[in-house]
Amino acid sequence: MVQLNGAANYELFKTRLQNNSDIISVTGSVQPLGNWSKQMIIKSEGKEETILGLQALPGFASQLGIKITDGRDLSDKFKTDETASVLVNQAFLKTMNWTTGIGKTIEYDNQDYTIVGETNDFHFENFKDKVKPCIIMGCRPEDVKFVYAKTEPGLFKNAHTNI
Repeated sequence: MVQLNGAANYELFKTRLQNNSDIISVTGSVQPLGNWSKQMIIKSEGKEETILGLQALPGFASQLGIKITDGRDLSDKFKTDETASVLVNQAFLKTMNWTTGIGKTIEYDNQDYTIVGETNDFHFENFKDKVKPCIIMGCRPEDVKFVYAKTEPGLFKNAHTNI
């Protein structure tokens, strides 16, 4: 993971990374995975819940190995996935007392979002705490502040010897 400074351009950085044959895929998010999540108050079916969320590019879950248990990942094929679709984890479904969320609508910040996919309960903050309810919302490339590059196995296996 690399944090972009305010002047950095995600698309340009992504293109340069992808020019390296050792880079398998590149994605990005607004909040850093594993470090900080956005606290959100969502509403759905008459309930209001405070949950945590991440804003990420379409394909983020698949590229980072987050298992989609039902539905689909956010995708570049659907323009609304950047602005009006979300993924939810199993802890979120339990909090809402739902067996599935696919096709349901949640409201956040006076905007409606459609649940298009469900994920496993992955650790998005730290490994010590129980996994909390979480949503992954889409974002636009120009909003990305953190870049994740998936590399070929073994690329950094001897990195510690150069320190």
